[in-house]
Order: sequence, then structure tokens, then C-alpha cells
Amino acid sequence: MIGVLLFTSWSMVVAQEAIVISGSSTFLPIIRQAAEQFEAKGLGKVQSWGGGSHVGIEDLLQGKNSIAMVSRELNSLGDSPLALGAELQTFTIGIDGNAVVVNQDNPLKEMDRKTLRSLLTGEVRLWSQLGGSERPVVTVVKEPGRSIRKQLEQYAGLEGEPLKEDYQVGANVEALIFVGADPDAITFVSIGATRYAQSLGVAVKMLRSDGYEPTFSNILSNRYPLGKRPLNLVTLGNPGVMEQRFIDFLLSREGQEIVKALGYAPLP
Repeated sequence: MIGVLLFTSWSMVVAQEAIVISGSSTFLPIIRQAAEQFEAKGLGKVQSWGGGSHVGIEDLLQGKNSIAMVSRELNSLGDSPLALGAELQTFTIGIDGNAVVVNQDNPLKEMDRKTLRSLLTGEVRLWSQLGGSERPVVTVVKEPGRSIRKQLEQYAGLEGEPLKEDYQVGANVEALIFVGADPDAITFVSIGATRYAQSLGVAVKMLRSDGYEPTFSNILSNRYPLGKRPLNLVTLGNPGVMEQRFIDFLLSREGQEIVKALGYAPLP
């Protein structure tokens, strides 16, 4: 009995000392790799999970985490009424963008807004309508509540309208693995996540959008039409000592190298 009590007490101390982070799956890999190095230096413990930007904010407001990962501007959180009036502090640790992604064997090289809309409404159902094979287009779309889905709807002018989604996924990695394995699939996901997946050998490629390549130089110069989005760490009020230490680590040269190594743009 005493052993159980001691174990329970020890577990509570660890849980209290750990920095708890949840939210966007887009830059969860950054957080997890940074956490490994942070913990290896003896700076503290970090627990993290995904679920989407909206989930991160909800967790923050409900006291389930101490930092939310949000891969979009906070002023786009209109879908979270609980956030209204909350004193949210934002710390940007990197930059990302979105891209239309297809299998590496797909002959398509570019995707404009009108064509993407046609794919998402089901008007275009065969790749032959876009100069490809006589095979059906397989759309892989993020689940509702994900910031990337919201941005996709905004870009295609389909906010509040049903999408043709043959498969619905949560994290970027699910979409990328699916498209890498299916030559008929197409998705809309994070540029950083796609670049990292490509470095690991996943057979996907990003399409030009309205004539511009999905590069971070085009994103930072505001030429790429799918825009840039910040990778934000968000706290309710001022961050605690441990949370600030982790944020500072991510903003350090070492932390920014992690951002860059995983395919995202470090801060200019």
C-alpha cells in the first residue's frame, strides 16, 4: 500500500512538472524533436499530442494543457467561441504554408483555384479531365476543425459547403502516406510536413499554384497564393517558468535549426 502511495505521489509530481502541449499536428514533429533535446539537457519534461489547432485552444481554455499549438493566425479562431475575451499570448516559432499534393507519378504540375474547386465539388471526377489517365480522382481531405481544412475551404471559396472527400484524415502524415501509396490521390496539406515526408522517401510532390512554386521564399514574399501561416505556441496569460524556458529554447539557434531540419521555415 505504501509503495502504491509513493508511486502515485511520484507520478503526480512528474505530471505537475511536465510541460503539456497539444493542438496542431502540423508542427507536432518540431515539438517532439525539440522536447527530446530539451529533456536531454535536463531542462524539463514535455508531454505532447495533436488533434488540431482548435483542439489545442480548447485544451488550453479547459486547463488540459499549458501550451497550445496553433498553425494559423489567432484572429481566425472564430470557430472557437470560448476563445472570445481570453487573454491569449502568442509566440511564433516558425513559418509554414499549404500545398496541393499528389503522387509522384501524377503528370500534373500545377493547380489553380478554379480547378481545385472543381475537384472538391465533384465536378471533375476523372484525371482524364485534367490531361491524365481514365481513372477516378481520390480526394483526401482533413477532418472538420483542422486549420488546413478551413484554409482549403477559404481558398477554394467553399466555406460552409460540403466537400467531395473520398477519405477524411486527421494528421498531415496520414494524408501524405495515403497519397504516396495511391497514384490517383490528391490532398491539401502542410508544405513543411510534405518536405519532411519527401526527405524520408514518401513518393509525393507539391504542385505549383497559379504559377508559383510552393517555396518558402515565395511564401515569405507573399507571392505564393496559398499564403503563409505562422506556427504559434499559445498560452493563457503569461507563460509559466517552465513553459517560457521551452519557448526560449525553440526560439534559440538550436531550436530554429530543428524547425529548418524538419522542412519548415525558421523565423526570418
